[in-house]
This record gives sequence, structure tokens and C-alpha cells, in this order.
Amino acid sequence: MSLLYVIMGLMVGGWGARVPEIRERVGAGEASWGLANSVSAVGDVVALGLVVVLVGRVNARRMSLVGAMGVVLSAPFLGFAPTLSAVVAALLGWYSCAQLMATPMGAQAVEVQRRYGRPLLASFNACFSIAVFAGAGLGAGAAAIGLRPGIQFAVTGAVLGVLLLITGRWLPGEPPPPARRGTRRTRIRDRLTPQLRLIALLSFLSGFVMSVSTQWSALYVADEARAGAALGGACYAVMSVAGVLALLAGDRLTARVDRRVLLRGTSLLAAGGLALAIVAGTPVAAMAGLTVFAIGIAGTSPIIDGFAAQQPNVTATEGISVSEAGQMPGFFISPALIGALAGTVGLKYALILPVLTLTGTALLAARLKATPGSVYSDGASTSGR
Repeated sequence: MSLLYVIMGLMVGGWGARVPEIRERVGAGEASWGLANSVSAVGDVVALGLVVVLVGRVNARRMSLVGAMGVVLSAPFLGFAPTLSAVVAALLGWYSCAQLMATPMGAQAVEVQRRYGRPLLASFNACFSIAVFAGAGLGAGAAAIGLRPGIQFAVTGAVLGVLLLITGRWLPGEPPPPARRGTRRTRIRDRLTPQLRLIALLSFLSGFVMSVSTQWSALYVADEARAGAALGGACYAVMSVAGVLALLAGDRLTARVDRRVLLRGTSLLAAGGLALAIVAGTPVAAMAGLTVFAIGIAGTSPIIDGFAAQQPNVTATEGISVSEAGQMPGFFISPALIGALAGTVGLKYALILPVLTLTGTALLAARLKATPGSVYSDGASTSGR
């Protein structure tokens, strides 16, 4: 199961490290490159719609395997693409395969933790984050020795593809919940129960805040805190490491603390860290606040997905597909909205919005309901221990 998260992370990290070289090769400016990535993100939306339709018709194992093989096979086309239009086409395919892989992958992770009888979602997310670091390191090393991006992606993809073929049969499927045994699937509109609508909203807020972390943290330290580009980049690296460490500790916390309390606490911790960065008068204080912010938001998505995957009368894949559908608009809206606010009132005041978003998440978390028979500690049984 961890291999799926590693595949996703290695390819994302490798792509991120080679973006400057690829952009320069195809002659794209900042505006055209940003537009190309926005257009390519349409593949995410289309693939998520396809996943929503396929859930209940196609086994989670089959979807994740097809998506993962698509990710490793399409990556070399990104590296060899000779023009910007070719890059857009390759990104469309790559994003589509990644989304086809992501939703069932989360459901399979839930099934693995059910079999082991203890929380594991945060650890799987940590595998992804560590793999992103490794992929970025491989990309930087390949660039340093003059290896073309296409060759790097082809070699990495070949190794990962072989490992996937060897281990794919060990991936778990997804049994239907007992209340629905004998039926194939729940209609799409029937999946939107009050709890799943709440989870979709929480996922939207989570995606919004995570996008803020990715897009604006380094810029805030570099420009608003007047620390310069080098310290801005260093801050983002420290935040990334802090997020991984928080994920590695997340499963132990989830096993011992009510998930609603944990979601409220981590959201308020993140809000406090970001507020400190906003009011900080020095670069060091701003970096410290943003590091606390990164620790707080690291485990948000696994907690929300854990609730989504364990709703009554829907399968894990159905629940997570609703969560993914809620999260995606948050990622898309965040850069444009924060950018517009920053252009009007300045980035410092624009970042008050994610502080309010995190506070709202903490308030809404109290309305989540525990799921009987789960592997968590929020008043539920812990069978399998």
C-alpha cells in the first residue's frame, strides 16, 4: 500500500524539481506557464467526475492500479514534451491518472488500517511527503549531471512500474459496508448525507488553507518579513520537514485522542501559528509562526478523510470521493482569492482569511459524528487490537 503513496510522491517531487528546466526549454513565460498549469488542472476535475461515476462499478484496487500505471507511463511525456502545448497535453493525462489513483488509494488505506486495527492514514501521508523530498532530490541530482528530464522520468517510472506489477496483487480491495451488502452502489445524490456535506465543507476549508501554505508561505517570509528569497525558501523547507514529523506522530495521537478534539486543536494551533507570523516583527518570529502553522495543518486531511471513509451506508471510496470533490475547489480558489486580496490590501492582511478559515474548521469539527466500530478512539470500539 505504501508503494502507491511513494509513486505519487516521487513523481510529484521529480516534476517539481525539473519545472524550471522544462519551462525554459519550451520558452514559456510566467503568465503562459501559469495559464498552462491552470488549463491542465481540468484533468483533475474530469478524472474526479469519472471516479465518482465508477465508484461501485469498478473495484478500488483496479482503479488505483490503472491510475498508478498511468502516472508512471505518462510522466516521460512531460520530460520529453518539445512545446508548451505538448506539456499541457501531457499534464492533462498525468493529472487525470493521478486523480484516478488518489481517491481509491485513500479508500484502500482505510481498509489496511481496518485490518491492522489501528490508525495508519497519517503514516501513509507521511510516505507521500517523504517521497516528494526524495523525488525532488533525484530531480536536482539528475539536473546536476545533465540528465534530461524525460530520461529521469522514464527510468524512475520503469522501476516503480515493475515494483507495482510485482506487488499489485497484494493491494486490498474494498468490501461494501454491511448495511449494503448485496447492492452494488449508492446513487450519487444519495451519498450527500448531512455528515458528508459537512465533511465536504471541511475538506474545502482544508484544501484552501493547504494551498495558502504552498503558494504564499515562502513569499510572505521573503517579502513581508523582509527576509529575502533564500530565507523564504529555507522557511518552506523547514515547514515541509515539520509537516512530515507531525504526520509521523499523527497516528499515535489519533489512536489516543478523540478525532474531533484533535481536529479542533490542530486547527486552532495552525491559526495561532499563522497569526503569530502575521503580527511578527522579525523574520525569525515569522518563520517560527509558519512552522507551527505547518504542524497544525499537516494532519487535517487524514482526519477528515478518516471520517469520510467510515460513514454508514457508503463505501470508503464513495465517502472519500465526496471529500475529494469538496477539497478540489479550495485548491483552485485559494491562489486567485489570496492573490486578489494581497493586491488590494497586502499579503499580510490577506492571510487573515486563512486564520478565520482555520477557526471556522475548529468550530465545525464539533459537529462531526463518531462512527461505531471504527479503529479510532472517539468513543468507538477498537477491534483488532
